[in-house]
Amino acid sequence: MSSMDKNYFRSLIKHYFLKGKTAKETKEKLDKYYVANAPSDYTVKYWFREFRGGRNSTTDEIRSGRPSDAVTEENVKKIHEMVLADRKVKVRELADATKISTERTRHILGEILHMKKLSCRWVPRMLTPDQKHERESTSSRKVPGKEETREVPELIQRVQELILEDLRTSIRKLAAVLKESWLNVRRIVEEDLRYI
Repeated sequence: MSSMDKNYFRSLIKHYFLKGKTAKETKEKLDKYYVANAPSDYTVKYWFREFRGGRNSTTDEIRSGRPSDAVTEENVKKIHEMVLADRKVKVRELADATKISTERTRHILGEILHMKKLSCRWVPRMLTPDQKHERESTSSRKVPGKEETREVPELIQRVQELILEDLRTSIRKLAAVLKESWLNVRRIVEEDLRYI
């Protein structure tokens, strides 16, 4: 029986209660008109008792539910510290350390800490203001002047040729040309190769 059906039948029971009918008469009427879908005798008697006791609402009362013992401030803090210490930590390791399920651990990572796993690392979904500022300052440092801009198309063409020849040696050569760490260049090249 769906929630709407429950409330519908409870409203009918309340209607018959307010008209002064008994629980037995109400059950007979509901059986006559709703045959197989009618609520049980126990349900009709239960709601008559509730209405006699002063209850007016036909909806379910709010239940407290089971208290949350896994998603605590302590567990959230511990998981956050572990992820900051090692971004490659596994969910299973986090769950074992906090003695909670992997499902709750994923919930803490995704819904509370707003992190996702990207290339085997846990990263924040949204950047903090400090991270945004750092990225802005890094990107503004690398902007070439007008004279250097003319050389960019030729440089891009040469880089593409180098990459297509031999990836490993071309990354090191490219890093030397750009005066950048070869690891950073390698990461950028690998990301770009996904789109080729």
